[in-house]
Amino acid sequence: MHRHTGSPYHGRPGNVLSEHAQGIPAHVEPGDDRRRAQRRQLRRWTWIDRRTGFDRRTGAHQSPVAVTLNAWLVSLRDTPAALATVLVLANVLNLADLLFTLFALDLGAVEGNPLMRWLLEQSVAAAATVKIGLVSGISVVVWRLREYRMILAVALVAVATFGGVVIYDLWAIYRR
Repeated sequence: MHRHTGSPYHGRPGNVLSEHAQGIPAHVEPGDDRRRAQRRQLRRWTWIDRRTGFDRRTGAHQSPVAVTLNAWLVSLRDTPAALATVLVLANVLNLADLLFTLFALDLGAVEGNPLMRWLLEQSVAAAATVKIGLVSGISVVVWRLREYRMILAVALVAVATFGGVVIYDLWAIYRR
């Protein structure tokens, strides 16, 4: 049993902090102020969600390109099937890049990426494992962090990059 010290809050269940530690003056009666102060005290040790950036980037000052990109990113965020399609496309283009690169190397082309060149010299299986594993792992990370604008932008850049690399591979094969 607690001894009453004159404070209206002393001895109440769940009151483990002193009035001073809670930021409550001793003369304040129980009510909204007390509840807000306790929530502030407790909230200091909990995770506070941050905005993901989608809602604060609106306005008339945006260019048409920025408005279109924002619409794509919002669509990817709000439609899981669309993001899954983008990630599958990135992985398919990655696999196509690997296959076309191997075909171009058989025709006498040289790998432009020094890391992949070294891996291909070691073993085609090692190069394929690293290439497919990295892109698949990045796809999982993008899927798990899909509420963030920058992550979704990475997914779009990956598809555009792999698309460009596949076109370059096809051009290299055509030249040979």
